[in-house]
Order: sequence, then structure tokens, then C-alpha cells
Amino acid sequence: MSFSDRSRIRVLHVDDEPDFAEVTKTFLEREDRLTVETATSADEGLQRLTDCPPDCVVSDYNMPGTDGLEFLRTVREGHTDLPFILFTGKGSEELASDAISAGVTDYLQKRSGTEQYELLANRIKNAVQARREARRAERQEELMRLTDSAGDTGGWELDVATGELLLSPGARDLLGTECRRMPSKRFLDLCYPDNRDEVRAAMDTVIRAQRQMECTCRLHAADDSHRHLDITMSPVITNGGVTEVRGAVSDITEHKQREQQLSQYRDLLESINDAVFVVDQDRRIVYANEQSLDNVGLTAGEVDREPIIPLVEQYTVDRTGVAEFEQALTTALSDRKSEKPDPVELTVAAGGSESVYEHQFSRVSTSQRSVGEGVNKAVAIVARDVTGRKQREQELERARDLLSEMEQLAEIGAWEYDPEEDKVTHTAGELRIYGLDPESELRLDEAFEFYHPEDRDRLKTRFRECIGAGEPYKMDVRVIKADGEQRWVTAQGHRVQQQETEVVRGYVQDITNRKERLETLEQSEALFENTQDMLFIIEHSDDEFVVKRVNQAFESATGLSNDELRGKTPQELFGEARGRKIEDKYRQCVETGESLSYEETLVEEQVPNRDSPTGDGRVYWKTHISPVEVDGDVDRIVGATRDINEQKRRERELKRRNERLDEFTIVNFRSNYSLWEETVPREQCRSPLLARRVSRKSGC
Repeated sequence: MSFSDRSRIRVLHVDDEPDFAEVTKTFLEREDRLTVETATSADEGLQRLTDCPPDCVVSDYNMPGTDGLEFLRTVREGHTDLPFILFTGKGSEELASDAISAGVTDYLQKRSGTEQYELLANRIKNAVQARREARRAERQEELMRLTDSAGDTGGWELDVATGELLLSPGARDLLGTECRRMPSKRFLDLCYPDNRDEVRAAMDTVIRAQRQMECTCRLHAADDSHRHLDITMSPVITNGGVTEVRGAVSDITEHKQREQQLSQYRDLLESINDAVFVVDQDRRIVYANEQSLDNVGLTAGEVDREPIIPLVEQYTVDRTGVAEFEQALTTALSDRKSEKPDPVELTVAAGGSESVYEHQFSRVSTSQRSVGEGVNKAVAIVARDVTGRKQREQELERARDLLSEMEQLAEIGAWEYDPEEDKVTHTAGELRIYGLDPESELRLDEAFEFYHPEDRDRLKTRFRECIGAGEPYKMDVRVIKADGEQRWVTAQGHRVQQQETEVVRGYVQDITNRKERLETLEQSEALFENTQDMLFIIEHSDDEFVVKRVNQAFESATGLSNDELRGKTPQELFGEARGRKIEDKYRQCVETGESLSYEETLVEEQVPNRDSPTGDGRVYWKTHISPVEVDGDVDRIVGATRDINEQKRRERELKRRNERLDEFTIVNFRSNYSLWEETVPREQCRSPLLARRVSRKSGC
């Protein structure tokens, strides 16, 4: 409804004479502000009053059924202050008295001539105006009571002649006094010294220039409280001069504090390294701090009131991120307060480089003066450069992958126990050792159940000692996996200080294969040391061969200890000639990459602990050597030398026996040759030995 509509006056005219009612309507509506509806009876008038309440009722007195006085009484039951004018042709003091008693607003007697309509129109306008002003005054009074009762506003009046202030209850509360009246000098004394001149000058201007003034001041109230006040002053002019100054005082302490906070916030936003945007309900930028502009090389004027989505599209590398950004902004601007937008990461390309920013979305309260005018919804977007963090996360993820792979390769897992929280944390590697899924949850007591019953109590005891006394432990124990397989593990634990509490950390490593290899090595070592063959290991590097290790049989055979042999070349041990021959064998083994067997003949002096089995001063050995490759290169040779003196002795003995047999055969052949010649034809001599003998003697 416009102001002109509110200024119009709607009139309901009730008269049982339709013609007179129409005439009255015609004359009244000549007034620009009056609009008249007619009714021909009190009942019809009551219905019109219910359907569309007027600003004023004009009623005749003499009407059939319900007269004007009864009509008035009925109207007053529901509309106590509605202007009601009794416009009647019958006039008497008794009727006027009854009408006044019933609550009539005005009483006017019908006359001849058009002047009566002008008079009626004036009475209508005056009555309606009086009612409206009364209602306005009531509303203002109620409003003043409400503001006073709110405790942050009060009214006051200054008597210019006496300099005395009259204070409303709200003003007294703000000034911290119970006095209804106060000298203006006392009020000025309550103001901070640096504000007194400003307040005094404002009062003087109101009195001298006769115009309204406003000012603010800080107040040290009589109750020792401190406030910021907003003061409004208006002159009351009588006979051309200002006799009073009336005004209102409002407590703006909280507002000032809020302004100070906002100023601090803005200073903070300008100083932080994060980019900050404030976006309104139309998704336009209403604020951008300096950092946000520096990130993309723009100025405040270039982004002010500009749509943010095109800006994001322009500088973002990944279009998927733009869609996520827009969805998060939509959620933040929605009325669904329970929904909180998820952070959005965008890779921004600007200045020839790419950076990753994490965007957080927060709804901004527009009830404060924190955003621009005309903004009823706003979202603050804080963009933090997380490029370094993302790189660290990637490095951490790689480290985790490496740790997980290392745990699998080394068959190891770690754990941590917090005694205060009674909480244990297991890595995936430890859970795998127990034969569990890496994502499994496992309590401390459940973890102990995987250890062999014969080892469990011993492990628990060491664990408790570690918690209580800080005694570290390391022990080999058996684990029975979830599938029943038994494995050997090394269990280790030690107490460490972590922030304000102490925890126990440790690891479990599967050493089953190591145990088996160790047993194999121990068996090999026993075999190496106790075999009767002479075993040796030769290191090869840069075409040089040196002794690494020999067994006890070798030491016994040569009379040389490991310490005497270790690090020596064959030439240093056996002389240049023999040493060179040995090295040639070694070199042949390295070059061909194949095993090699050969016999050696030594004089007794070279083998002090061996005597010649043949009496010729010689000792016989048979050696077998094999290359050992590491990464494609032969870096050592392993060999075994067997004492074949007994074999040589038997071979010589067999040879002597064969020779004696041959001699016996020849002698016997000579004595019986004649007989053989007569009885054995030459062509039947098949024995090579006989053939040779016959050939020598007779040409057989």
C-alpha cells in the first residue's frame, strides 16, 4: 500500500433513505481524501463493517429496526475507538447525552444547504486524524517502553533555561543512576574527557542553529561501568526559540566492539598467507584479500562484484575440481544449515607455475556489518596453498608403501602400546605375521594368544617389565599363525617418551628362514671343520688370489693355521714356481667358469705333516675347485683337496705285483715253449702277451 493509499479515508454512511445517502456520498467524495460506501440499515452496516472495516462511520438515528443509537452501541462492542458520527435530522439534548454516553465521536444535525456536507467532511477528517495520531502516539509510547525495557536505549529532555536533564528509565540505566533529573554538567562529567567538547558543541549547535545533531561518546557511568553511546538531539521550538532539547541515547558498546573485531579480522585477513574471498547470494565477489589477488595477479577492482565461477574456471587446471567447487558453493549458500560443504582441492595455474589450494567454505552472518550492503547471504572461501603438504603427503604415502613393502620383504611388523589408554596399534606387517588380514582389529590380549604356550608367559613377563621398569627386551619366540603354522620370530620392545605420556614400541620379525639357514650353516660349518678332506676358500679380485679360509684338515696337513694362511697368495705360501702353477689353475677356473680337477705332487718338505707313501720323498694330492659367481663375476673359488697317498701306494703295489707276475709267466713260458709249439698252432695264438713272448722267442 502506497503513502497516498494510507492517507485516504474510507467512510461507511448508514441511512435508511437511499437518495439522501447517495447525495451525501456525492458531496463527501468531492474531497480528494474521502471514499464513501453506503448501507440502508444497521444490519447491512454491521456486515460492511465486518467485511471491510472503514476509517469512520456516519449513521442516521431514525432507522427502522435498529436505530442509530443501538447501532452505535453494537459497533462499540468490537471497535472501541472507531470514529462514529451521528448525523441525524432529529436533535435533542437527551439524544446527544445518550449518544455521548454510548461513545459517539461527534454529533451533527442535518440541515438544508450544501454547507452541512462540508461541515460533515471536516468532522470526519478531524475524527480520523485524531484517531490516527492517538494510535501513532500509542505506538511510539509502546515503542519507547520496548526500547527502554531492552536496556540499550533511553530518552532524555534538556531544559535550556535551567540546564537540567529529565531522564527516562532506559537513560537512567545507561548512565548508571537512579535520579530522574540530572544537571547537564554532571552528564558531561560522565563523558570521557576527549569526548566532552564534542558533546557540548553538538548541544550548542542544536540550540543555536535549531537543527538535529548526532554524536557518539565514551561514558564512564555512575555505576563505574564503561560504555559507548550514540546520542541524538532535536530542538523543541517555542515562539521562535529553543526551549527544550529532546533526544535519545543508545548503548552501542557491543557494536563498537564488533566493529573493532571486524577491523582486527580485516587486518588479519590482509596479513595471513591464505587467500580469502567473500561471495554473495549471486555468487559474486564482495571481498577479496590481498593474498588472493596476488595469487592470480589481479587487482581488487578487477574482481569486485565479478562472478567467482568464471574466475575459478580461468585459473583451474582440472575441470572436475570446478564442478566440485560449484557444488560446495551451492551447498554453502543453501538454507540447509545442517549440510556442511566438503573442502575442495583445486590445482591453480598462474604466473607460470601450478599450485594446489584447499578451499574451505563457511557461511557468513549478514546481520553484522561484515559484508556489503544489499547482501542477504554470503559465503567466506578460504584457500590455503597445500602444495607443500600434498608433496609431503605423497612422500609420506611413498614412505608408507615402502614401509609396507619393506615389512613384507623383511617379514617384519611394528606395534605400539599406550598403557594409559590401554590401546595397542599394529602395522599391517605384524598382522600378516599372525596370518591375519592387514585391516584386522586386534587387542593386546588377543595378540599374545598367537604366541606358543611355552613362550607366552616368558614374553608377557618381559613385556610387563618393559612397561614398569623401562627394561627393553629382545627374544626369539614361536608364533602359531591363524592357520596353525608355527613360525619363529624375534620379539623386541622398548619404552619411549611420547609427548606427555610413555608408550612401549617394538617389532616382530619372522626369522624362521633365518633359523633354518642358521641350522644349515651350523651343519655346513661342522661338516667343513670335521671332514677329512682339506677344504679351502680363495678370494679373487683384480686377477689376484688370496686364501680366505681353510678347515682343520688343511691346517693339519700343512702345519699352517688359518691366521698364517689368511690373506696370503699361493706364491707367498708355496713358492714362486708352485704358486704360479696353482694360480694358473685358479685363473683357468675363473675364465671358463667351470669346475676343474687336477693332481699335485709335492716333496715331503712341502708337507711337513705327511710322509711319502712310496719312499721316494713325494706326497700326492688331488684337488677339485669350483668358481662362485656373485652378480655375474667370480669373486671366490672353493676347493677340496684329498690326500691320495694311499691310493698311490696301492697303485704302485699293484704295479709291482703285475711286474712279478709277468716275470713268472715268462720263465714258465720258456720251459714249456716246445710243448706249446707242438700242440698250439701259430694262428691260434690269441693272447697278446703270449704273442709278444712268442715273437721274441720264435717268431710266433
